[in-house]
Amino acid sequence: MGIESNKWYQRFRSLVLLKPQPVFESTHSTNQPAFTVGTIIYGTILRVSAIIVLTWFLNDYFGRTETIWTISMLLLWGIGVYPAFRSYQKFLKNVSTIKSDTLCGSCKHFNETNQLCSVYDEHVTETYVPCEGLAWEPHNFEGND
Repeated sequence: MGIESNKWYQRFRSLVLLKPQPVFESTHSTNQPAFTVGTIIYGTILRVSAIIVLTWFLNDYFGRTETIWTISMLLLWGIGVYPAFRSYQKFLKNVSTIKSDTLCGSCKHFNETNQLCSVYDEHVTETYVPCEGLAWEPHNFEGND
């Protein structure tokens, strides 16, 4: 029970705080990115929702005070929005690394908004290229895709 609950706690903590470990373990033999835009948004929605519910309870318990609203706004920024902002910056850095260091970065099928190969519908990582270079087509840099 202790080991299982500790694993569950670690996954929950990774999801809520957006730690750099993968949130969900892959059932495939391929590597999955630690962050996607979806996991960042999902974690932000969870954190902001918890803060809003906490603020409602504190507001009902203590009455309407300026202190509760000030603290809740600081919590929204510090626990809700700022970790998502930092995670998104890490995501963009990872995408730029993939674009510069892998074959997929110069392929026209690479969708950088979600680290996805649009032909194989699989996530691209630094160590995993879904097509192994067989479906690679050069990206048209003139803007006429």
